[in-house]
Amino acid sequence: MAAPRDRPLTTVSPSPLHSPTGTRWLRRLDRTADRGLLWATVAGGLFASGRGSRRRAGVRGVMAATATSAIAHTLAKPLLPRVLRHVAEQSGARVPWGRRFPATHAASSAAFVTAAAL
Repeated sequence: MAAPRDRPLTTVSPSPLHSPTGTRWLRRLDRTADRGLLWATVAGGLFASGRGSRRRAGVRGVMAATATSAIAHTLAKPLLPRVLRHVAEQSGARVPWGRRFPATHAASSAAFVTAAAL
């Protein structure tokens, strides 16, 4: 048990992301990131800034995200297939939590941010 003076530090305040509105926005953001639209928009903003270093960062980011997406779709996903949830539930098998590994939008996001930061 925490000492009385430490209780404010150990209590968890409710996060705005756990509200229905926060959840709705996170789902929209996830769908936008899923097809690369989010990073294409960021790259477009960097390119439109007119500064050479930002333009190069946008181009590097798009190239890295495109390459990562292509590698993930052609190599990683066929080698690491997921269990389809509805098939597993019908057969009575244990359904794993989460999605397919690797999540291509997560890999593309990491690639974009890393390449743009370099």
